[in-house]
Amino acid sequence: MTSNLAKPAESAITLIECLLGHAARRPEDLAIYEPGAQGDANGLCWAELGQAAQGIARHLATHFQGYSVIIALSNSTETQIALLGALWSGAQILPVSPLTPESELIRQSRKLGKSLLVADSILADSLSHSFPCRLTSEAIAAGEFASDSDYPDKSLQSSILLQSSGTTGQPKLVCRGMRSLLITGKSLVRSIHLVPADRVLINIPLCHSYGIDMGLLAATVAGSELELHSRYSPGATRSALSEGRITVWPGVPLMFDTISRSMKAPAVHRLRSAISAGSPLPLRVYAQFLEGFKTQIGQLYGASEFGSAFYNSPELSPFDPAAVGHPLDGVDVKITSIRDSEESERAEVSLPAGAEGEIAIRAPTMMSHYIDAAGGPDSNGFLQTGDIGSVDERGILRISGRVKLLIDVGAQKVNPLEVESVFCQHPSVSEAVVLALPFSDTADRLKALVLPRPGTNVNIGELRDYLRGCLIPYKVPRIIEIRSDFPRSATGKILREVLQSEVTKVTS
Repeated sequence: MTSNLAKPAESAITLIECLLGHAARRPEDLAIYEPGAQGDANGLCWAELGQAAQGIARHLATHFQGYSVIIALSNSTETQIALLGALWSGAQILPVSPLTPESELIRQSRKLGKSLLVADSILADSLSHSFPCRLTSEAIAAGEFASDSDYPDKSLQSSILLQSSGTTGQPKLVCRGMRSLLITGKSLVRSIHLVPADRVLINIPLCHSYGIDMGLLAATVAGSELELHSRYSPGATRSALSEGRITVWPGVPLMFDTISRSMKAPAVHRLRSAISAGSPLPLRVYAQFLEGFKTQIGQLYGASEFGSAFYNSPELSPFDPAAVGHPLDGVDVKITSIRDSEESERAEVSLPAGAEGEIAIRAPTMMSHYIDAAGGPDSNGFLQTGDIGSVDERGILRISGRVKLLIDVGAQKVNPLEVESVFCQHPSVSEAVVLALPFSDTADRLKALVLPRPGTNVNIGELRDYLRGCLIPYKVPRIIEIRSDFPRSATGKILREVLQSEVTKVTS
C-alpha cells in the first residue's frame, strides 16, 4: 500500500507530523496489532492509520467544529484512531473509561460545553438522550471516515484532558496542550530507547495519563508498533510475551506480580524493557519478575498534571529498583518541608539532598490549567505533588509516602473524599469515611464506614447499587460497615487516622 498523506517537515512539531512521517516513509509497516477473542486479529499499517485518523479529523472539523470530544472506549484500534483524529482536528479531548456511569459522563460534559461522544454502539445508543451527538467505534472500524485527500494539521490548537484525583473534593480535569504532549513523547523515546522495531504491549488503559504517555505519545513519536489488549489478562499477556512479539511492556506492579507469581522457569520472550508506574514497586515483585523473566523492571514517575517526569533505567549503575530515577528532559525537582496540618501554610523551604519532604515538580510538560478548578503551579512553575520523597546526590528520586489522602487501588488512584460525598447524597447516610483496606503489597481495596441518618436504616445492598450508578467500579468499596459513631477530635473532626489504624490492625 502506498500513502497519499503529505510528508511532514524534518523536525516534527506536532504528534500528527510524527504520524505523517511514518505513513510517508514506512506506509506498509504494521502500526497496530490487536489480538482477537477467537484467535482472529486486526492489524493496521501506518498508511491506513494515517488515513483513518485524517478521515476522523475531517469529519469532526466539518460537522462538529468547536465540540469537545469525549472518547469512552476500551483499548482498541478504533481508540487510537479516534485519539489521533480528534487531535488532528484541533479538538479538546477527554478520554474516559467506557465503564464510567452516565451521571459522571453528563457531569463532565457540562463542564466542557458542546460535546461529541465516541463509544461503541451499545453504549452510544444507551446514552442517546444525554448525548445526541455520537460517533461509534463500529463506524470507525468499518472505515466510514477514512480519507485519502489531504487535510491540514490543526493539532497545535488541540489538547487532551486527563482526570487528576486532586487533594479534596471531586477530581480535577487537567488540560495538556500539544507542546506538552510532544515533549513527553520525545523524552520517553530517548529515555527508553524506543525504535520502530519495537512492539509495545499496551494493556494499561489508554484513558489514563500513563497509557496516553506510552501508548499514544511515545509510540507515535518513535513509530513503534503497538499491541493493544482491551484489558489486562494474565493469560493473554503471558501468551503475547511467550510468542516473542513484545519488546517493551509498560505495566503496573499488580500486573508484574500476577504474571510472574507462578513462573517455574525462565520465560521464553524478547522483552527488553519492562516499565512500572502508577504505584510503588515492591522489591518482592521486582525480584520475582527478574527470576522468572531475567528482565529488570524500570520505574516511571509522573502525574496527570505533567505526565511522565522521572525514569529509573536499569542501565543506571548502581541500579536501585526501589527508586524512580533521574528526571526526564527539562524536569526540575525540589523537596519542600511538609506542612504540619491541612490548615497550616506550607513552608516553602527547599530541603538538602537526602532530606525527606514533599516533592515539587517543574517541567516543560506541565499542564496549562485545570478546566474545573483553581490552583496549579506556583509563581516559579513548581507544582506540589502530594508525594513524600527525597533526592540523593546523584539526582535520583525516591518515593516514601503520600501527604494526600489518595488510596491506591491496583494503581488506580481513589480520592476517598469524592467517594464519601457520593455516600452522603444517599437519603439514609449521615456521614461516611472511606479507608484503605490492605489487600497485598501491590494493591489496597476500599472499606467504607457509614453512619445512618437518624430514624433511617441503611440497606447495604441498595446502597451498593446506588454507588454503582454514580461511581466507576473500582471506586465502589468492597466492604461497607454500619457504625453508630466515629472517633472525633475536640472540635468534632473525624479522626480518620484512628479508623484507618483499626482497619489495618484487623487485616494484618
